[in-house]
Amino acid sequence: MEGNKGWVLALCFVALGLALRIGGVGEFWVNGDEGLYDYAAHAPIALARIPIAHNAHPPLYFWMLRGVARFTNDYVWLRVPALLFGCLAILAMYRLGRELGGEATGLAAAAFAALSPGAITLSQVIRPYALQNLLIVSALLFFFRYLRLRRTVDLVSTGATLAANGLVEVELIANVTSRLAINRAAWKTRPEEIGHWLKRFREAVHADAT
Repeated sequence: MEGNKGWVLALCFVALGLALRIGGVGEFWVNGDEGLYDYAAHAPIALARIPIAHNAHPPLYFWMLRGVARFTNDYVWLRVPALLFGCLAILAMYRLGRELGGEATGLAAAAFAALSPGAITLSQVIRPYALQNLLIVSALLFFFRYLRLRRTVDLVSTGATLAANGLVEVELIANVTSRLAINRAAWKTRPEEIGHWLKRFREAVHADAT
């Protein structure tokens, strides 16, 4: 129940972040850097390759914008990917904070991402930084999850071994069965000793069964 409540609050922060960001997406204040991305999105591919090839950023975002530009010439829609990535980063921050410090830390991280002026601005422009933030936070999340899940596992055949070491069962891999093999020569030359051990084994098996 507590986990569900945390997710609901995190989604509320996402909604808050969207409300704080969406108004600025429609403002007309295209700067020089946005002009470069706008040109790369709308120019013929032969001309668009030049700024794409010489820009310091990986070309993924340029090609994403060109996909959007196939449907509209409105610069506002070219800002929508940054808006979406900025909102998703709020949710990613919640997951990362919860992974590192629990529910309260996750909600604090989500609130910080939703209300951060810098994050808000980067979600309102035709720039790849909102996507970069999302990818960085997601990479950190999976890295820390990997560290948490990477642990030493002991394989044991009986519950007694677990109890003796104060451990608990994590997963049943397979049921263990055993066969007792007796050397024919030993059975013939030492029947009393072998018979004694057979009796002990039978008693142990019956004791476990009851």
